[in-house]
Amino acid sequence: MKGRGQIISLLAFAMLSSACGGGSATPETTSTTASPSTTAPPSTTTLTAVPSTTTTAVEIPYIDLTRQVADFLATTDLPAMGAAIVTIDGEMAGLGVAGERRLGSGIPVEEGDVWSLGSNAKAITALAAGMMVDAGLITWDTTVEDVFPELAGTMLDVYRVATLRDLLGHGAGIVNASVPGVDGTPIGGSVTPATQREQAVAWALAQQPAVTPGTHHYSNLGYVTAAVMLERAAGMPFEEWAVANIAAPLGATTFGYGPHVAPGASDQPVPHQKPSGGGWMVREAHENTPFRRPSGGAFASLGDWGLIVAEMMKASRGDSDLVTAETGRTLVTPITRIQPGYEYAMGWGLTDPGGWPGGTAWYHAGSNNANLAVVWAHPEAGFAVLVVANGADADGEARRAVDALARAVRTTWQQAAG
Repeated sequence: MKGRGQIISLLAFAMLSSACGGGSATPETTSTTASPSTTAPPSTTTLTAVPSTTTTAVEIPYIDLTRQVADFLATTDLPAMGAAIVTIDGEMAGLGVAGERRLGSGIPVEEGDVWSLGSNAKAITALAAGMMVDAGLITWDTTVEDVFPELAGTMLDVYRVATLRDLLGHGAGIVNASVPGVDGTPIGGSVTPATQREQAVAWALAQQPAVTPGTHHYSNLGYVTAAVMLERAAGMPFEEWAVANIAAPLGATTFGYGPHVAPGASDQPVPHQKPSGGGWMVREAHENTPFRRPSGGAFASLGDWGLIVAEMMKASRGDSDLVTAETGRTLVTPITRIQPGYEYAMGWGLTDPGGWPGGTAWYHAGSNNANLAVVWAHPEAGFAVLVVANGADADGEARRAVDALARAVRTTWQQAAG
């Protein structure tokens, strides 16, 4: 992250809030029964905020979120949680983590730890697509039929005209399901995430659509299909391309794909899973089947994830170093309607949360069923809130908890920033 004392832009901050992974573009509306802490003592470090509509600088506190996260964690049974506030300039305006990397180990999580991002990887895949469009490697209107001529004999006609844009907006109608013979299969030797993806796409395009194309249907396999289109355009595995062309230029050194902690290790937050009515179980080196990484298998520290989200906010305002202004706008242009008041662009659910000036905000959640991550971003206000946890349960309590903490951190920032 850049230095906390550098000048940042502040309008007014607005926060909001599937098969083989619980991603979502809409927040939970039910909060935890416990009353979360909504304030935290700020550190003595300040940020100089300059609203875009005035030249008057305003000092606001950098918020140490440690106590707030710890107090909130105590109302749950999660192993650990973390939260961050990031500005559109990549500044860390607030950060806090609490809990244990491995439940019962006594080893605390640290601010620089790496967390699973789950389906928040989708927005990163969309950003990669935008970069390739700008480079002339592919277009938003490139169709499935254009890229997979070898599947002409098995692909259903309904998918032939599906475009890259349709796939990234969950508008192609592709099923969201486990893939027989691929899901649950380990990689090794000639079996790679990329070869698994090719198999998964061939299967998906032979299945009847889940909905009428053009209707919103959240589909991890739709994103896997888009990733294979990008791989063929770039001529290399998607994960390698994203790390080299997105993470590296931004200095997001902890960003990557796959399991983020080795079996038996406790040097990073360890995934935990809880069945309905049961207790927490450690899931060593957990990830969903490797071919799904572009749709839900990324990891990063809160700081590095913040850098990527900040770049996406900059892109929407035409200030990105990675994509053109036109592409930045395209990435957050609605494609499908989720429900009244919510639309889906490319990797983001879009809504007006109310209560803050600045218009539409973005939301997404991600889970590989043993970790959780949610993000609210408001590019017009120039800030985003990120919340993570190293556990997920079948009853949805953990998901409600991360959404509730995100709302609480929003309130803390509102109080601090005025």
